[in-house]
Amino acid sequence: MPQNLKNKAPKPTVAIVGIGRWGKNLIREFDKLTKISACCNRGNKQEIEWMKKNYPGIKLTTDYTSLLKDKSINALVIATPIRTHFELARKALEAGKNVFVEKPLTNDVSKAKKLVLLAKTKKRLLFVGHTFVYHEITEKLKKLLANEDAISCYFNWNKLGSFHEDILWNLACHDIAVISYLLGRPTKLSIINSNGFISPSDIISIKGSSGKNKNFFININRVSNIKNKTAVIITKKNCFIWENDELYSLDRSGNIKKIYKTAKTPLELECSNFVESLKQQKNALSNGAFGLAVVETLAKIKQPSR
Repeated sequence: MPQNLKNKAPKPTVAIVGIGRWGKNLIREFDKLTKISACCNRGNKQEIEWMKKNYPGIKLTTDYTSLLKDKSINALVIATPIRTHFELARKALEAGKNVFVEKPLTNDVSKAKKLVLLAKTKKRLLFVGHTFVYHEITEKLKKLLANEDAISCYFNWNKLGSFHEDILWNLACHDIAVISYLLGRPTKLSIINSNGFISPSDIISIKGSSGKNKNFFININRVSNIKNKTAVIITKKNCFIWENDELYSLDRSGNIKKIYKTAKTPLELECSNFVESLKQQKNALSNGAFGLAVVETLAKIKQPSR
């Protein structure tokens, strides 16, 4: 097909479920890539006012069932609290919809398995929003580590907020997904430190291993006034330093140089990947099976001894 005709293909029609902080980000991205026919929330007045101001042409509803019955909708994009993921995704798949659900897929292994099986049975796409897997630096590291094996990795994340969700399932989930993609599925994990201030756990440290002699450490602090996300990946030859949207290489002589800076946001790339998957009806990197593997890994993390 000629390229100019490809570009004129109709945009997929989607509906967004959840208009919270992250739901708003998804609306911004999917508005560029798709036709958003409706957004669904529970009637929050501030969210409704935000929609009327920024996207007055998009229909608002509190009736989720109406979205399931709408045959024009190709996919539902679910950005709601973790505890609601299973039921919303299950109903969408049963109604024959393709599904984009925010990470994690669920916080229960058996429920995650049911969703993966249901998507397969219904022959529908199940996409899990593991955003950092689509980060340009994740892909750059994937290529670099194909030529030199990682020995150890150190992930550090300082931020403020998201106290309403469990730190393990909501935040550590990101790093587990990236580690799974870069190093292989983690085999041993344990929490070595956990402290709470606003929630039961706001500062957490995890250690684990993935494959042969590939150790990693994850440190997350969500009561920090400084926002910063970094990772250090050590190989026999180099030390790769990932700092927010830049990647550096440090050699054993102490020479450091910037080797990559991102051009697009991971959310932009993630949403584009989902839309392409819709158009081609092909599974994406963060498909249901990938999401299930992350859920299984998180469920096996050993809690610290009391």
